[in-house]
Amino acid sequence: MKQVYEALNWASSFLKEHGREENVAQIALGFVLGMDRVQLLANLRQELTEDEWREFKQLILKHVDGEPIQYLIGYEEFYGRKFLVNPNVLIPRPETEELVFGILERVNNRFKVGGVENGVSRLDCVDIGTGSGAIAVTLKLEMPELNVTATDISVGALVVAENNAKRLGAEIRLFEGDLLTPFVGKERFDIIVSN
Repeated sequence: MKQVYEALNWASSFLKEHGREENVAQIALGFVLGMDRVQLLANLRQELTEDEWREFKQLILKHVDGEPIQYLIGYEEFYGRKFLVNPNVLIPRPETEELVFGILERVNNRFKVGGVENGVSRLDCVDIGTGSGAIAVTLKLEMPELNVTATDISVGALVVAENNAKRLGAEIRLFEGDLLTPFVGKERFDIIVSN
């Protein structure tokens, strides 16, 4: 029977041989064992059951065959939260966290949210092509004063975004449509976001 450290060593080497990122080993094994990275490293001597080893090995093999690990485990972390993902949406990237941070910073500097400076008492924001909803949900949770709306042309993506919004407790509006088409002649927005 393999211990955690042996499984990680095998997977890291296998992933490296196949030109894949070695950190996927920790993500996959953490998922199988229901542990975060710290717990995983604190339990390096824990023995895996046959089922755990088999499931872990399958994840690694599927990833090497081209499946993103996030689709295999069903989520990706973004801005400290777990967002559900599947092939209907793109996987949120770390660079997108910088976009969200920049938006929040600009909104604070430009509009002084929460007050009525610059004649603004509330701000309406739209996220175009929301996908998993990572940007829209994060903006709403980080700055609850924003009225956040999101659009996507894909119904499948909107289902994922809606699930993420509900799970994480973000009240956002979702619309099916291409770019700003659902709002032409009907609504205006103070902030337009598109990644």
